[in-house]
Amino acid sequence: LTITEDGSDRLARELEEGRLDLALLVEDAGLPREGFEFLLRERIVVALPAHHPLSRRPAVSLEDLREEKFILCREGYHLRHLTLEACAAAGFAPRVAVSGTDVDTALRFVHAGLGITLIPESAAGSVQGISTCLLENPPLYRRVGIAWNPGRYLSRAAAALRDFLREACRQEV
Repeated sequence: LTITEDGSDRLARELEEGRLDLALLVEDAGLPREGFEFLLRERIVVALPAHHPLSRRPAVSLEDLREEKFILCREGYHLRHLTLEACAAAGFAPRVAVSGTDVDTALRFVHAGLGITLIPESAAGSVQGISTCLLENPPLYRRVGIAWNPGRYLSRAAAALRDFLREACRQEV
């Protein structure tokens, strides 16, 4: 078993090219429907430095974040696209403090006080010393699923992993 972490865009391309057997991807309009199975829907939250004034609130709107410095994941990560799209819909372009990172590193930058970031709720507890609050007006979600190339042979091991992930996500919901 080899595990590769990358943005959904690159993982989908590697899956299509036959370099991966399975991929956990964020559902996107660009993904083919055949060979993709929705597993879970996850809320997006705002990660803030622990002493940030907004950290005492249970929820914030995108408008509340207009003047904040944002930490963005690198190109190809759905969270980057989601953040930029949501801010544009709210009528502003985010002020970018750091760009080109992954979620874990973005959270470490938040801890260091360099800015805020939008993250999946499941990642909220991975770095101590930060606060999270719900995002509302509008709330944001992402849909995560498992993908495979239906035109390629799926080994017994890959099929077993796919079945395991299906069951594990069913138990989480």
